[in-house]
Amino acid sequence: MADEEGRRGFEKAKEIVQEAILRGFPNPERRGCPGAAVLKRLASSGLPAEKDPDWDHVTHCSSCYAEFLDYRKQVRTAQHRARRNRLITATLVAAAAVVVVFWIFLARPSPPREISAYLDLTPVVILRGEEQPTRPNFTLPIGDLKLSIRLPVGSEEGGYQVELLREPGSAPVAQGSGQAHLAKGITTLRVNLNTAALQPGRYYFGFRSDNLDWTVVPCDLKTKTPAAPK
Repeated sequence: MADEEGRRGFEKAKEIVQEAILRGFPNPERRGCPGAAVLKRLASSGLPAEKDPDWDHVTHCSSCYAEFLDYRKQVRTAQHRARRNRLITATLVAAAAVVVVFWIFLARPSPPREISAYLDLTPVVILRGEEQPTRPNFTLPIGDLKLSIRLPVGSEEGGYQVELLREPGSAPVAQGSGQAHLAKGITTLRVNLNTAALQPGRYYFGFRSDNLDWTVVPCDLKTKTPAAPK
């Protein structure tokens, strides 16, 4: 409160002094006036030196002092505009930085989420050295698969390899291996198979026990995870 009253008192006193200079030292002939360049310099600088002859003239010449006040008003307006522009620029830079960080966060690929998936191959009939009498179609999801496979009836325990192909006989686009175990007459193979980088569509799923021939069946990749049997 006291500071506010002091500031108002200072502003009032300054107005009185300025008004006194503007009225008390008429110089219509502009004798001894230092010119616009000096007035602009004084308006742009800080407090002038006490023995500055130019400043002494300005404070004893109503015409020069009026020009000085006009120049100082222009300088302060320019300074205010520059401060505002710097503030706007700083705000825009900060906002842009936030947008960039947010974009990087959104664009950064998240690690593929592991998906539990199930594949029932019991309908497949394995005939050594012969074509499959039937080629049932199977479905797998797209993702980092933790795959549980029910192998065809009669499959043995041990190591197995699996792969996903674009076409029979082509290079695999995903592959994995694991150990199959027999329990209650069912041979189950658990293997990791990553299909996250693949597009939906028709593929071929191949599997074999170690050192035996491949069995290949059609398999569609879809975004929906096949449900495991209850």
